[in-house]
Amino acid sequence: MTEILVVTTPTDQRTKDVVAQVPNARCYETDAFYRYGAKFNKGLAMEEGLENLGREGWICIFDADTLFPDVMPLELTIGNLYTPPRLILEDPRLWSPVFNWATATPSNDRQFPGYFQLFHASDPNIAELPWYDVTSAHAGLGDGYFQSRWAPQNKIRPNFNVLHLGPRDTNWFGRSSVRVDGTLPEQAEQHKQAQEEFLHFKGWHRPKTSIPDYSERVDVPNAQPLPWKH
Repeated sequence: MTEILVVTTPTDQRTKDVVAQVPNARCYETDAFYRYGAKFNKGLAMEEGLENLGREGWICIFDADTLFPDVMPLELTIGNLYTPPRLILEDPRLWSPVFNWATATPSNDRQFPGYFQLFHASDPNIAELPWYDVTSAHAGLGDGYFQSRWAPQNKIRPNFNVLHLGPRDTNWFGRSSVRVDGTLPEQAEQHKQAQEEFLHFKGWHRPKTSIPDYSERVDVPNAQPLPWKH
């Protein structure tokens, strides 16, 4: 990689300390995640980060809890979105540099989520800005719209796995999962509660819970929700 840009909040000192030790890595600090009363507007934060990074060349968007293998065989074509399969290590405290990836659980994702999205900035599928829906109230909606810009035949699974530290579909409203060192992030309980409210609204819990005034959107000035394409 030529450069790594980490998008985070101004108060996230732990992340900034780590990034300062990584060659060719830097932080972009923004309050966009929580601006306009949002619980976790990843789309708006990513758009700011991409503007800071520069929209050119091959870009890989990935989550901080995703580990790459030593070898990643890739044959890249402009016009495709590449998202490899992921393995899930539910308890990140079990990870070490000698962890056997074969003991992790395959995720079998049907979509192409934001844990790893590799694409070229000149791809005609993203010719129209913004790339992300900036009114998304949580990370799942933001990632979902972005990957929907590619037709199914242009979404490619490379022949290697990445390793996801912690349970999947957990940190959509900010991090609530335990860190590798066993500590919990600040506001973890609030983030977890927001996720629980969302799951009940979707009916993904049993029994179903009605939240009639729930919204997955944030009211952002001069921005409208964007419809999924594929």
